[in-house]
Amino acid sequence: MRNLFLIIYKFHVFLIFLVLFGFSFFLLVSENSFQRASFLGSSNATIAGIQAKISDWRSYLNLYEINEQLAAANTDLYNKDYTNFLPLSDHYAIIEDTLHQRRFKYHTARVINNSVHRQKNFITLDRGSRQGIRPEMGVIYQGAMVGVVKEVSEHFAVVTPILNNTFTGSVRMKGSGEFGILRWDGRDEQIAWAENIPKHVRIEKGDTLISSGFSTYFPPDVLVGTVDSHEIREGDNFHTISVKLFTQFRKLQYVNVVENLLQKEQQLIEAQAEEDGN
Repeated sequence: MRNLFLIIYKFHVFLIFLVLFGFSFFLLVSENSFQRASFLGSSNATIAGIQAKISDWRSYLNLYEINEQLAAANTDLYNKDYTNFLPLSDHYAIIEDTLHQRRFKYHTARVINNSVHRQKNFITLDRGSRQGIRPEMGVIYQGAMVGVVKEVSEHFAVVTPILNNTFTGSVRMKGSGEFGILRWDGRDEQIAWAENIPKHVRIEKGDTLISSGFSTYFPPDVLVGTVDSHEIREGDNFHTISVKLFTQFRKLQYVNVVENLLQKEQQLIEAQAEEDGN
């Protein structure tokens, strides 16, 4: 208490000035309509500015929740798409009809680790076996190909993306329907290469490549990229096609994991066919 009195005594002149200044300001504003209107207008503008800043910060802090909601909504739309169903009768075409069997199901996952500068890049997802994720599931981002799930633990999954020099994907030209193999040479994170497309196929820069639907990982028509350049090397019977990828791997936040509900059945019958052929 003694220290408080000493501080008041030491600064009593300044404190008296503040009291008199405040009282004078109060009289000025309360007794003059013009000054009162100006003060209120300035105060409202200042408060509005502060509230706008607070609102901006709240919006920023809510981005995580908003992104989760958007990702879940996109997954729901993918799951309702008619291409994920197999018709069991030619006489009906209503997806909700019981004569359709679901083939592809989608799961939302968040990217928690990602690399783009290695020869063997990988992506880690925050979903694992507990959430129904298993190896050999395809991964897409905004309708474009990302990669294939390689390893799964109880709570996490590791994806081999296109940007991994061990990755191979089955693709086709959207226009001609000719199919080939997609690979990455480990150099440019935006460019992959399509091989095995015959040289008689007419190809133009800007042509779109999509998933062929031949693998058990992806549905048909998943976007892959566009033709950036192409050539036929001397003595070769196939195009060498530079593909500018649709997926921007540095921006990955939420992805969709594709579950092929008939994958095991297809793999078993194909394995049996190969065994019988030998």
